[in-house]
Formats: sequence, structure tokens, C-alpha cells
Amino acid sequence: MRMLTGFTTLFCATALLMGAEMPTERTFTNSCDMTFVRVNVGSFLMGSENGQWDERPTHEVTIS
Repeated sequence: MRMLTGFTTLFCATALLMGAEMPTERTFTNSCDMTFVRVNVGSFLMGSENGQWDERPTHEVTIS
């Protein structure tokens, strides 16, 4: 996995918001070589009651 600086990440995200076409595939890689996965709308439980400290507590997440 390649780590990017905050500036690079911001630049790539801004390019998408400023008119770049949204892909129709489930995954795509942008011009900054970042791979994205399309996430459908809905709710799910995230986390674990038995996992590491940063996985607790289990909580509902909603993608709108």
C-alpha cells in the first residue's frame, strides 16, 4: 500500500469534485494512482466488542 501526503490526497479528492467523471465500475484508480471502491448506500454495524481498543464499540454507520 502506498502512503500519500495530505496535500496529494487533497489534490486528488478536489480533482474528483471539480468535474471528473464518476466511474461505473465497482473499483477504479484515479490519476494519482489511488484505488477506490464504490460503496452502496445503506447502514451496517462497524467495529467489534471483542477486538482491539480502536475497534470498540460496535456502532451503526450509515452511507447516504
